[in-house]
Amino acid sequence: MASVLFSAEDGGIFTSSTELDEREVFAAFRQSFVKSTELTSASKMLFKITVDEGTKTKSVCWLGVPHVTTFAVVLDLLNKKFSGNGAFLLKGGYGIRPQQSAGQIFMKYGYEIEFHPKVDLTRIAWHQRG
Repeated sequence: MASVLFSAEDGGIFTSSTELDEREVFAAFRQSFVKSTELTSASKMLFKITVDEGTKTKSVCWLGVPHVTTFAVVLDLLNKKFSGNGAFLLKGGYGIRPQQSAGQIFMKYGYEIEFHPKVDLTRIAWHQRG
């Protein structure tokens, strides 16, 4: 198994950009960050973020986030990283409200989310689910 490197960011977030298979990334994440089966405020969950910059190839980055962290923190990190004012969008074009915790977003939408760095925020219809 090739190694997966996670780098520490602000707010207890860990990022990784890799071309490895999902199983290898999940295994490396579990080995590095999942020390217990108990759910604590420091427990992290892993998201696969596809960055859609309007090109044919879409980059993928992996984010390990404490489950109690609001997704606004993740949004700020990605906006800095991709020099944009973006949003998380679902397949139907609806935006995901970033005020929700990572745990809530994971339970509602799963671990795969699309980030659009250059979006007109005034044209987004926000998803009302839950």
